[in-house]
Amino acid sequence: MIYDFGMRLQISRKNKKLTQFQVAELVGTTKSSISGYENNTSFPPIEILKRMALVYGVSCNYLLGIDERRTIIIEDITEKQYCIIRDMINKLTSEFKYLNKLIRK
Repeated sequence: MIYDFGMRLQISRKNKKLTQFQVAELVGTTKSSISGYENNTSFPPIEILKRMALVYGVSCNYLLGIDERRTIIIEDITEKQYCIIRDMINKLTSEFKYLNKLIRK
């Protein structure tokens, strides 16, 4: 897969159903700057990149192509709730791996 920073930004924005203008307002820049980032004609300052990651609910590493894993930000939950969510994710991951093995046979 060829890494495309701008495309990753655009997909992340569209997944959140936001316009370039809305993102610009949320992160404190202009629509033309967001367009430039998505078209790979400019690169955002680190602070804007961090804000975009928060708006999109992903890590900076994901946006930069360093890590393919997406991040889900969960705030204001108890330790018990966190453990329940973690266990559910682990169970789903195991089931997906098992199903992928069956499909590949």
